[in-house]
Amino acid sequence: MIALCLILCACCEEPIEIPDPLVINTNKTVLVEKLTGVQCGPCGPAGVLLNQIIKNSNGNVIAYGVHGKLQTDPYPESKYDFSYPDACEFETSVTSVNFFGKPGAMFNRILDDNGNLVVNGFSSTWQSLIDTELQKPQIANVELTTAYDSDTRLIDIFVSVRAIEALPGNLSINIVVAENKLIDPQALGNTEIVLDFEHNHVMKESLTELSGDFLANGLSKGELSTPLRYSYTLPEENNGEWTAKNMEIIAFVTSESMNGEVVQSAMAVLPE
Repeated sequence: MIALCLILCACCEEPIEIPDPLVINTNKTVLVEKLTGVQCGPCGPAGVLLNQIIKNSNGNVIAYGVHGKLQTDPYPESKYDFSYPDACEFETSVTSVNFFGKPGAMFNRILDDNGNLVVNGFSSTWQSLIDTELQKPQIANVELTTAYDSDTRLIDIFVSVRAIEALPGNLSINIVVAENKLIDPQALGNTEIVLDFEHNHVMKESLTELSGDFLANGLSKGELSTPLRYSYTLPEENNGEWTAKNMEIIAFVTSESMNGEVVQSAMAVLPE
């Protein structure tokens, strides 16, 4: 059975077909890093499509949206500017080669045959690319928990990685803060602007180096990495932004021996 996702367009609602997700029997995840922008007409429908893919994935797909510098200038009606410094830096680092415009998405940071990062701009193919990644064996598990003090707005993040199979070489950990349910304008197609578009999984900040922090020099099968703790003070809520219940903490591990590909990822919300 193929699901239909209704995408608003300038004159109608167009049903976009989403193939049924691959059903897997492991906790293998795919990290999707989506390059997007409020002035990018195709990015709105692509974002709606990705949200539906995430909802259908039973937790196997984790994503965040990178607004960066391209096509991200706020509209006069905008409440927010999503081009946060870390998003801009990350976007610049991945668009120097093999980039053909927004929307674009990376899937576990896989590389092409020439060793370049794959940034795929055809959202109709995203489900199949995700399914391809999900068919690869799960070789690690990211153990992620959070604690939140609503009085001080301090978030404590605890993360470690357990190797299901031996993981040689240097491993790095990334921690990204993202936010959901931000209502603000978004271009849709060539002419329309939707003033009350719901932006989800918006990258706000990286708590690690964008290239990742050192985690371990290899892990043997079954070995657990040294647990790491990160702390982050959530800014005061302002105009619907920085709302604790809408925040996501995303952690993922990359492997130097796998040319920087994402081995596994996890997402946690803040406890109430």
